[in-house]
Amino acid sequence: MSGKVKGGVLKMNRFIDACCEECVHSRKTPCERFIECRLSGPLCHDSQECRAAREAIIARVSHSPGFREQ
Repeated sequence: MSGKVKGGVLKMNRFIDACCEECVHSRKTPCERFIECRLSGPLCHDSQECRAAREAIIARVSHSPGFREQ
């Protein structure tokens, strides 16, 4: 997992980090829809906080504005 819990959502530093303790993705149980989940998830649970945290990572690392529309 990634960093310390902040309001239920883990501090995600990397694209591959789990968003919270409800995330089922791990080395032992890899997410079958990993890429889709990282771009529009979470898919294994419903959390606006996790979705917002994931969007923040995408915005930070995206080098191509509008890359989802391609």
